[in-house]
Amino acid sequence: MNSTTSAPGRLARAVVMQLLRRLTGGTVRLVDPFGGARFGDDTAPPASPPVDVTVRVRDARVYSRILHEGSVGLGESYADGW
Repeated sequence: MNSTTSAPGRLARAVVMQLLRRLTGGTVRLVDPFGGARFGDDTAPPASPPVDVTVRVRDARVYSRILHEGSVGLGESYADGW
């Protein structure tokens, strides 16, 4: 069993998805091995364009890493090609 199908892996992904639902000031499209989802809204502070990004997750281990290590884990996952 790998992290994409394990119960802790699915839970980590669900927690990250729940946190992303809080986004405001732009949109994030998340594409991973399980499909895609869109988070956020099109609002932005005055004089600032809304942020609009697409994030492709190649390895579901990134979700656990984000939860354990925060932004450092996200950066390391990016460097690792996840």
